[in-house]
Amino acid sequence: FSREHNITKIIAGKPFRPRLVELIRGSVIDQIIRGSGPIDVYVVSDGSSHPQGASQKAKLDLTPHRPLWRYLVSLVLVGLVSLIGVPLSRFLDPTNLVMVYLLAVVFSAVYLGRGPAILASILSVLCFDFFFIDPTLTFSVYDTQYLITFAGLLLVGLIISSSAALLRDQVDAMRRKDQLTQALLEYSRQLTGAINLEQVLKIAVNSVSKNLKRENVILLPGSNSLEVGLSSPNFTVNADEMAVAEWAYKHNQ
Repeated sequence: FSREHNITKIIAGKPFRPRLVELIRGSVIDQIIRGSGPIDVYVVSDGSSHPQGASQKAKLDLTPHRPLWRYLVSLVLVGLVSLIGVPLSRFLDPTNLVMVYLLAVVFSAVYLGRGPAILASILSVLCFDFFFIDPTLTFSVYDTQYLITFAGLLLVGLIISSSAALLRDQVDAMRRKDQLTQALLEYSRQLTGAINLEQVLKIAVNSVSKNLKRENVILLPGSNSLEVGLSSPNFTVNADEMAVAEWAYKHNQ
């Protein structure tokens, strides 16, 4: 979000979560710092010298990062695969039904994300054992060879989910890069035809509004202070914003 909106500084509160929570979910602050690039990151505390109260209130929060509906869709998907597998079990060996469950894992990984795909992998192993391995409708396993099948299904499911999630992230990054390249090419083409400052300002304001979906204003140095060169329609700069712009201009930051 910061990179997309040209934010240069991020201020985050110092976390007081137990170490166990950070080991399970990871530290958000660490993730922000690693991905910040040229963005400055400031971690601040609440000024209290006794953070025990906040630490005691912190609980083991395992809330999924992605929307909950994705996990529900993954759950329903595994249920549908199990229903489809019931008539197929009359014609196929149980081990062949593993491929049907892998389809659910692949779909979850590609369209729902890593978390739902991992959930689909675990549920697939449980449903496969419960519905199709003797004795059915229990989690008991008489033939220990199926334990290898369970482990293989879970391992392949986790690998597929991680690989698909990585591929999807790369595709999204390439799409964003392509959009940025197209926007810069269009911007450069328009600037090439500009013959005066007024046209340059109009092209810049329109380009920012189109690509960032934000109203904006260009301030130019005047005799004593900054002056509005051009702004988006119906957009005005208030006194506080102008003071910030003046400070940034004077301090070259």
